[in-house]
Amino acid sequence: MIINFGVRRPKSPLFKPRCFTIDNRHTNPTVLKSGDSGHRTPKMTAPPLSIKSRQQEGVLELQWTHGTYRLPFRFLRGRCPCASCVNEVTGVRMVDVEDVPLAVAPTNIQFSGNYAIKISWNDRHDTGLFTWEYLELLSKDLATAAAP
Repeated sequence: MIINFGVRRPKSPLFKPRCFTIDNRHTNPTVLKSGDSGHRTPKMTAPPLSIKSRQQEGVLELQWTHGTYRLPFRFLRGRCPCASCVNEVTGVRMVDVEDVPLAVAPTNIQFSGNYAIKISWNDRHDTGLFTWEYLELLSKDLATAAAP
């Protein structure tokens, strides 16, 4: 949402219009300079180069430009970002990895637009959208946790 605060006055060589735009489309709201339209497209995370569901190994393999990451199915299901798994008001996680059955596996993976995948699981859960940004964050978090 963009809110413009401006003043309309007759054109005069002595008058300098002041217009401030509050841009809260991003995580940190900013005040833009006068004359800045504020119409910017937020930088989106590029999609992975490849996505492979490795059923035998129980992992979703994501190949990014900066490396290949293998996310265990149980870890992914336990990190589902949907409103059933994370309280919409408080942000408290309702379902965690420990709550997910050991044998959980995807039954279907679909693209959702050009920004995410939707995973249907064999525990009948199918409401989570995993954006490229979120999958990249999970990949890096898991790699950092596994590092010695």
